[in-house]
Amino acid sequence: MLKSIQPESSRQNLGQKKSLLMRLLEIGNTDFCPNANRYVYWLKQPIGWFVIGLSASILAGMFVGPQGFILAGAIGAVIFLGVIWPWLSLRGIRVKLGFRRRRVVEGDTLVAVISVENRWPIPVWGLAMERGFPLPDGNETGPWLALSRIGPWTETEFDWAMTAPQRGVYPSQPCVVSNGFPFGIWRCEHAVEMEESVFVWPKTFPLRSFPEIVGDSISIEGCETLKAGQEGEVVDIRNFRIGDTLRQVHWAQTARRGTLMVRERQNKSRREVRVVLDIDPEIHFGSGPNGSFEWGMRVAASICREFHAHHFHVSCTLGSDVISVPDHLAGIKPILDAMAKFRPEQVADPRLRLADLRKTSSAGSQIEYIVTTRLRKQKSLGAANLESTANRHWIILQEASSAELHNIDGGPHSATLNHRPIDLASNSFSIPSMQFEAAQ
Repeated sequence: MLKSIQPESSRQNLGQKKSLLMRLLEIGNTDFCPNANRYVYWLKQPIGWFVIGLSASILAGMFVGPQGFILAGAIGAVIFLGVIWPWLSLRGIRVKLGFRRRRVVEGDTLVAVISVENRWPIPVWGLAMERGFPLPDGNETGPWLALSRIGPWTETEFDWAMTAPQRGVYPSQPCVVSNGFPFGIWRCEHAVEMEESVFVWPKTFPLRSFPEIVGDSISIEGCETLKAGQEGEVVDIRNFRIGDTLRQVHWAQTARRGTLMVRERQNKSRREVRVVLDIDPEIHFGSGPNGSFEWGMRVAASICREFHAHHFHVSCTLGSDVISVPDHLAGIKPILDAMAKFRPEQVADPRLRLADLRKTSSAGSQIEYIVTTRLRKQKSLGAANLESTANRHWIILQEASSAELHNIDGGPHSATLNHRPIDLASNSFSIPSMQFEAAQ
């Protein structure tokens, strides 16, 4: 087969043309006067071009003929009606936003309740709820709900259901109700009254394995120690002290000695578990719900919930914040609420400080689970490494292979992880990465 050979000079000319075209495109897309944007951005609104048309019509009426004033009057009427109608419509309505449930988990159904009161004797058309909730494209400023018509002198309540988005507190910014009816040349906005926010907790998974409970200082129920308390066996008899309960009085010894004597019992101690999430942005990969940071949140929440269910004293470290939940509390709500509200960009120093963690450990009785990624190996940890010890365990997040992923909606990048349990026996946890395509 014969192949046509392009001369070297032709290839050079083609390259020069492409380079010249790229330069022209760069010049055309360069903002040379960014300080003047605030004076010309109004042209992005449809009303801007109507104003220009109105000005041109007035000039035509002054210098060409009186027909220009007729056109200017028509354009002015459209502008006036297109601005005053939305403004008056929003002045006569009152919008409230609430939720059926204050706390949901990622992937659950979130039901918002929108209450609209119309105080005008005419209906209102074309209302839109904007901002505060992420759209499928990730935009949090666009409209997420449209209301076609609100009757006159009515108070209407709507239920809007959606799948709970990524972990966080929603609305993420103040919501507004907007209206551009009838022409859409100008959109007027009015603040929405917020009754309460909703916490979206990170999704949790069950633990496949549980650390072996060994030693003389730990038990799921709590081990008995020689420390004085009110729960274990009787270890001594002592004199009554202010604050002792009368149920502990040893009446036989009291009668023999002529003074109140009480039984001193053993105390039960429960071992503490601390879960540390490595929030250093240099060691995380991916972004959004499938990024390693969000999966680290899910793994940390799963470990906290499982240990708390086994009556451990659980604490979670998120940057400089340490949230503790004693074993006697019925729920782990404080930790999950803090995870929902946490934003890594708000932390001044996101580095992982292992030396500080050692100082706060309680004489070696505290178990630590550090959730990080495989990129942590490439950073200097001093004398520390990623080898697990008796009191310190590492959970390493790494990208899942295509065999571990499955397709959920047919898209090439719709990979998600199978809802499998977390295995604490192995120190790795595979998570989906957007650089992998779903297995067909």
